[in-house]
Amino acid sequence: MLPSGTLDALHGTDDKVAMLRECKRILSHNGCIVSISFPAVARFNFLAEWAPQLNLAWRFKVIADGDPALGHQAVFCTILYHDGTASLADVPYEMDPLTQTCVHRITTTGSLYDTDDSDPAVLPMDDVA
Repeated sequence: MLPSGTLDALHGTDDKVAMLRECKRILSHNGCIVSISFPAVARFNFLAEWAPQLNLAWRFKVIADGDPALGHQAVFCTILYHDGTASLADVPYEMDPLTQTCVHRITTTGSLYDTDDSDPAVLPMDDVA
């Protein structure tokens, strides 16, 4: 388990990549890295870019009682593991509607909170738990 703020406390991409590389090195074959943190788009973008380059598979979930763009507090939950291992690869995973909406928003607007009203794929998720 990575303590909250671990990646965010490091300066520069090189330090963050080195820390993630070291976590992978000491991670057992069937182990996983769990990170539960405040919702930082920069961390999501970093993991989206670097996890595949380091051969780490990852799963991501937004946990909230509604859409953060509508004022609901949220946390990000990320699980990283060795790509191709049976530890989590065989467990079915599908993003829930809130996570899908937030990921879409992050990748299209660069923000968890700013919506693109012209995009029909972005739906208000206030009633999703």
